[in-house]
Amino acid sequence: DINMFLHVRLGFEYLGSGIVIQNIKVDAIALERMRVAGVSDLIRVAAMCWIYMMVTYYIFEDLEFCRKHGLRKYRSFGWGYVDLANVLLFTLLGFWKISNLILYELAIPSDSSDVAMLNNVHELGRSYYLEDQINGLNGMLLWIKLFKYAGITRRLMRLGKVVSRSMDDIYTYAFLFSVVLFAYAVLGYLLFGTVDEGYLTIDQSCTTLLKSVYADLDFEGISTSAGTLGYCYLLIWLIVSNVILLNMVVAILSTAYRETQDEEAVDPSETIWDKFKVEFEKRRDEAKRMAAIAREETGEDKEDEQKTPLLEKMILWVQNHFLALLEKAKGQGQQEVEEEEDEGGSSDSSDADNDFAASKAGSDGGTEEGPGSTMW
Repeated sequence: DINMFLHVRLGFEYLGSGIVIQNIKVDAIALERMRVAGVSDLIRVAAMCWIYMMVTYYIFEDLEFCRKHGLRKYRSFGWGYVDLANVLLFTLLGFWKISNLILYELAIPSDSSDVAMLNNVHELGRSYYLEDQINGLNGMLLWIKLFKYAGITRRLMRLGKVVSRSMDDIYTYAFLFSVVLFAYAVLGYLLFGTVDEGYLTIDQSCTTLLKSVYADLDFEGISTSAGTLGYCYLLIWLIVSNVILLNMVVAILSTAYRETQDEEAVDPSETIWDKFKVEFEKRRDEAKRMAAIAREETGEDKEDEQKTPLLEKMILWVQNHFLALLEKAKGQGQQEVEEEEDEGGSSDSSDADNDFAASKAGSDGGTEEGPGSTMW
């Protein structure tokens, strides 16, 4: 019991030119999507229920925001529309899953035979296929929403600005490219539709030309089936598409990138990290303010005011004590210098007394005036 059914369709179309177009389609259908046959199935169903609970909560939160602030987030094209599309796809997918579950129980009962069941497998398989398509589109939007948080670094923000700045020119280029592609596809269908399988229809001609843009081309095959005309046709298309049209995209993106760099040099972008730091500073200041209010209410500020003069007295005492030690050291130094000067002056006065005594003795002895009396 692998819970798998196959719906196979074979179709052959015989054209008047002798070419046979075959159409083979094989659909693998798992009809019982909500079966619980083990722990893994139970975890999958629980995860699905949890996801839809989150989606329901987000819907009510968005409705409350719109009730308070109006449609402010939808007035300009941006992530608000991506979120809205995401929620709408989730809602549609939920209703589609429920309807498919009901259809499975009604269309394929447990006591049905193989003949009766085959009549309903194809329609139920188409419904499941449409459900998978909705789910795939929704998954793509979920991954694209990661760029909503690209503001973590300035580099990612710069690339996002480049894309958004160049979108108008890219839309214009896409229209121009589509017109040129369709014109060449019609030309290829009319010229080589009966001789080359790549140009049997206009759709196949467009597919062949798009493949040739990315180097998936067959010069040898079209030269064999269409000759020189086919070779020239494909060569001209390569020159127009690769050399002219694709280089226009490069020029558009280069111009947008240069303008974004010049703009950021004047006004740098504010990242999520910068916003977080600003918010953190606000919260910290608010916490300090609340703590100050709490201290005022409990009287701790008065105790601090009483403690502050004592602290100032201690600081002043240390300063005065330190200045007194400096004055004492300075006075001792001056005293030592004065003592040294006094010792030098006493030695000079003793020498002068000795000279005076010698001169007096010479005068008392009746000697002639000598050098001693003259000095005196």
